[in-house]
Amino acid sequence: MSGLARVDPESLGWIRSEIDVTLGQAREYLADFEPTRDDGDVTPFRMVANDLHQVVGTLQMMEIDGAAMLAEEVEALADALVDDKIQADAANTKLLNRGLGVLSDYLDQLHKGMPDLPIKQIDVINEFRGARDESPLDPFVLFRPDLDILPSAKNRSRIDEEEYKQSAHRLRKEFQKNLLNWLRASNGEALQGLAAVVEQMSEIAYFGKVAQLWWVAGALLDILTDDAANVTVERKKLLGRLDQQIRALSEEGEAALIHASPEPLIRQMLFEIGRYQGS
Repeated sequence: MSGLARVDPESLGWIRSEIDVTLGQAREYLADFEPTRDDGDVTPFRMVANDLHQVVGTLQMMEIDGAAMLAEEVEALADALVDDKIQADAANTKLLNRGLGVLSDYLDQLHKGMPDLPIKQIDVINEFRGARDESPLDPFVLFRPDLDILPSAKNRSRIDEEEYKQSAHRLRKEFQKNLLNWLRASNGEALQGLAAVVEQMSEIAYFGKVAQLWWVAGALLDILTDDAANVTVERKKLLGRLDQQIRALSEEGEAALIHASPEPLIRQMLFEIGRYQGS
């Protein structure tokens, strides 16, 4: 499922009442638990884990990926309490109870039409993982943009293959010159030069996937211009990888990016754009 996938409210409605009953039952188990007791009885946590396992299976079957991932993390917390991997104290019991509430709220938002975006739950997920001494998830792991959205290629008629390669070769020299200037001085003029090259690569693009690459690259350069003072290693790498894409196009034509998809680079550029827009 795409990271931008919307859940059909009617389909979610079929399972929502059952999940609500299950989560309510899990809360009741926790309400009866007293963290101060010393008999080692972890039955309430075991019952919660069993209920959550059922919820996870249902959500996975319906391909509601974000909610399923969130439920898995809450289930893992309950399992850790059962297995005595973490202390069954008031704080962890409260965290588990809050996890049930967060999951219920997330399902409610999906039912109202919010896209299923697991990355929105990254802070909560990592809080649960931290309670189990697990390493946090990298937000990029959960970033799943819809790459089926393609811009209209500006070049309606495909130009001669050799002419395309020659143009790409010429434009790569311009790109490298401006990239070197930007790496040395981080100046706006160099960014404008890079943007001009990207625009020209976009103008000669014929295939949708190739046009998409330059469409997203143009947006990346826009944020680099707006945030010119923040020259990060990641941004340098992204522009270096764009240079390699132009190189491939100059040697093999657009077929180079059809055979070796640029989607990983597009995804990383979109992540950088989203991270900046969200800051």
